[in-house]
Amino acid sequence: MDIERFSKISSDPKLTREQLKTMRANALSKNKLEHVRVAEEILRERFSEKSQKHGGDRTPTTAVFRGQTAFFESGKEVYIWLVNQFCGYRKSVLSEYDQ
Repeated sequence: MDIERFSKISSDPKLTREQLKTMRANALSKNKLEHVRVAEEILRERFSEKSQKHGGDRTPTTAVFRGQTAFFESGKEVYIWLVNQFCGYRKSVLSEYDQ
């Protein structure tokens, strides 16, 4: 399915959060990253919840590392995931700079 058709279908206000998540998962399984981005954007616009913790808002964020895409509810979660991914990819990264 081309991106224009996917955008039109996923923009339907009748779609539930679960249906959009399924569309996102299907796109991700087919490595259609632009489709994933569209679905995530619509999910954020329609279903994001504001967090009152620490008086600030959480920012839903998408991260990509070596072709693997992941969606998180906050920048902090993305940062932790990226550090873990990088440490798994290059195990000596922290010990090199510790010396």
